[in-house]
Amino acid sequence: MVIYDIFASIPTTTKWYKGLCRATEISHIVEVLCLLGLTMVSSREYKPVHENFFITFMVMSLINMLLTNIEVYLSKGKPWCDFNTEERYYQRLFLGVFLFNISAFFISLYFYFRHNIYCEPGIYTCYAFFEYLVVLSNIGFHVLEVAQFKNRLFMAGLSVSLGKTD
Repeated sequence: MVIYDIFASIPTTTKWYKGLCRATEISHIVEVLCLLGLTMVSSREYKPVHENFFITFMVMSLINMLLTNIEVYLSKGKPWCDFNTEERYYQRLFLGVFLFNISAFFISLYFYFRHNIYCEPGIYTCYAFFEYLVVLSNIGFHVLEVAQFKNRLFMAGLSVSLGKTD
């Protein structure tokens, strides 16, 4: 919700920008809920549920990364050629991590299906390696989301009223 509040508060001329921010936040929430489901239901316990959590997690993760890339670009309110050095740096990082993640995901799918069809030695190891790259790049992407706001102060806590209430 914090990232949504920050991006949604940025003035922009794009009419659908706030809707984009909301869609990005919803995809992020669903992604996290599916990740929670993946940790609670192992593939050995109940494979169909685990698979559904994984598929939804990956779809929402990729949607979230795509929408965040669009959001970061539009939040600047200017063409890419007018970005300053830091803005270009973060835009390139976001795009690079997204492309790395989606590439690793499709390569892992290749090895997953190859393992399930042919059951060749070492192929599951290749699948697992690329799956770890997907997870690490996903974590890296979300770290970038916070890192771009390095000059902001984030506070969490309860609001307490010090005045009298009758």
